[in-house]
Amino acid sequence: MKTVDEIIEILKSRISEKRLYHSKCVMNSCIELARIYGEDEEKLALVGIAHDNAREMTDDELVNYCNV
Repeated sequence: MKTVDEIIEILKSRISEKRLYHSKCVMNSCIELARIYGEDEEKLALVGIAHDNAREMTDDELVNYCNV
């Protein structure tokens, strides 16, 4: 499994800076919720940072991504 830092590096080439900032904020919210509810912070951090991974892909890019 990739780390949060590895995913951030991948996202830098896939999404805009504005969306990356948004994803980092979502990640931080997920971490806070994990703390409140006693869940795995690392897993929820991964969910938060990666949730918009494909948001800016074209339809063709999405099809190719799914077929890999």
